[in-house]
Amino acid sequence: MPSAGKTQALFPRGIQRWEVIGQQLEKMAMAYLESCSNMELLGVNHPNPGHLISLINQRLGSFEARITRKLSLARLSMACLRNKLASSVHRLPDEVLSRIFEFSVNLYDVEISHHLSAQYRTQVIYRNLHALLGVCTTWRRVGLSHRALWSIIPIVPNRNDRFMPSAAQLSLERAAGTHLHLVAKLHDDRTDMKAYVQDTLTRFGPRFSTINLHSDSMAPMRVAVNKLVGSVRNTTSSLSGLSLCHHRQDKFLPRGVDDIYVQSKQGDFNKLLEPLQLLRLCGLKIHFGGLLFRNLTEVRLQDMWVGRTADIEDFLWSLSSSSQLRRLEIISTFYHPDQANTPSRSYKFPITLPALELLYLEDLYKDALNLILGSITPGSYHTTLHLTGKCIRTYPPHDHQVLGFHDSKLRDFKIDTLMIGHNLGSHEAAIRPLLEMVPTITALYLDCLTLSPSVLQPIINSAGPNNAAVHGFPRLKKLYIGQSYFPDI
Repeated sequence: MPSAGKTQALFPRGIQRWEVIGQQLEKMAMAYLESCSNMELLGVNHPNPGHLISLINQRLGSFEARITRKLSLARLSMACLRNKLASSVHRLPDEVLSRIFEFSVNLYDVEISHHLSAQYRTQVIYRNLHALLGVCTTWRRVGLSHRALWSIIPIVPNRNDRFMPSAAQLSLERAAGTHLHLVAKLHDDRTDMKAYVQDTLTRFGPRFSTINLHSDSMAPMRVAVNKLVGSVRNTTSSLSGLSLCHHRQDKFLPRGVDDIYVQSKQGDFNKLLEPLQLLRLCGLKIHFGGLLFRNLTEVRLQDMWVGRTADIEDFLWSLSSSSQLRRLEIISTFYHPDQANTPSRSYKFPITLPALELLYLEDLYKDALNLILGSITPGSYHTTLHLTGKCIRTYPPHDHQVLGFHDSKLRDFKIDTLMIGHNLGSHEAAIRPLLEMVPTITALYLDCLTLSPSVLQPIINSAGPNNAAVHGFPRLKKLYIGQSYFPDI
């Protein structure tokens, strides 16, 4: 490889040669044009037209490959050099430019709730990526060659509800050798997408680092999970994150068939689950008994019937080995009381989660809320509690049964942020006693409430801010009111 000094010495000589050859090319192009024009005028009188036609066809056939294409590549080369000289971004090393691309493709604004879905984010990422590829040939070359940019495998419908298997196949090819991230939608009436997901998991299951599956039916979800478990049974799995969402309209109706894996075949599934760092489950249940999550950093249960009290205890105890767990979210989760003959568990609650940074509890019945709060040792982590009308009832709810807050575990736990969503019925007047039970909160969110003066007045600390601690009333730093009705205004 020539040294920097030798390279610089060659610059004037190379430029001079380029200029001379360019001038010669112009002269030759003019001369060739003139000869072709003369041929056009005189060739019609050629004594052997068949031979001349053969020569012309031969030249026309080779013109693109031998002349036109080479001239186009020469023009492209000059344009690339001009861009590099004129703009500093074109002089960036490929490694730096590809890293910038990684940040750029993930930029998007969250304006409405569906923008948070994995399907929408995947569509935006690929839209941004293809926009970058269209800027210039240098960016296209870097974008196509940087495998990490293509690691998301999209098996989702596009905006006109069409599924493009070619997009997923291109990503699989361009991301060769890297860990993959699967985002797939399994609609019961889309046999094309279901078949593609199953085939992809069967062939590439061990290469996936994260998997995000969304389905409106349990049947395709079970088949997909079976394919995944089968693909990694005799090999090492790369899976670190698993998100499974079963969305159905009657999500709050308990069904035992919501099990993603039958208990008799749980062993292989547990081997897949235990090394995970991230686990999100929505609208389906798994058996947590005997599971030990040693690597978990984030877990979310949402919109699901866990089973019985023993099942939620199994889940909470499975977290006791999660020394790295930083985020725990339990949303709209409920269970039936244990049957009379259910053997008692020997778990030693409460558990300690030393790395926990956020505990988020939303839309829980009173019995579930008390069980969870009583099973986790309070700590320095931030606790956000989102209460709805369920918090004053137990599951299954009984007609006209309202238990209130008086015997709640709330007073024994450090709550930092309190969110009250949807009307609490006759217990809206009990907002002040509720606030006095959680004097540690610093932020209060009121959402979808009817806020009359009789409801708002108790929120004001009549003793004044300096006496808040004495009266057990929280020192609020933030108050948010949204989507609420003020009847007297």
